[in-house]
Amino acid sequence: MAGLDVGLQESGCSHLQGFLRETLRFWHKLIKDRLASDFEEVLTLLHWPFISPPTQSLAPPANALEISSQLDLLASQLIALQTSDDLISEKVSGSRPGLSSVPPLSLPIQIMLLPLVKRFRYHFTGNRQTNSLSKVILRHIGLSHT
Repeated sequence: MAGLDVGLQESGCSHLQGFLRETLRFWHKLIKDRLASDFEEVLTLLHWPFISPPTQSLAPPANALEISSQLDLLASQLIALQTSDDLISEKVSGSRPGLSSVPPLSLPIQIMLLPLVKRFRYHFTGNRQTNSLSKVILRHIGLSHT
């Protein structure tokens, strides 16, 4: 469908172009949400994120090979879906002065960072006692002696 959209760019059928573009966006979002959800489920099975020192409770599951292959498949599908983003979205290519253009993170990496970003924001942007720099970082990397 994305190829059809590219082919219709030179056409004068604006309503057909709009319909096709909206259809592409709808299915792209639906597929992206589903793959992201499945990817998060697989990460949960793998006990992601690893924030504490390894213990007996974090032993690999019995079906670790199957989970690993499922993770690989979902990651490759998410990366393929991300490459089609350029065909679907109408991104403005204006860059800010003084900033180098950095390529965006891949979708699997973005999904893997979500729980870490959430934890970081909880600890360092609130008024709670957990936002102490001397304790939180050390506890998460396993160096705390308290």
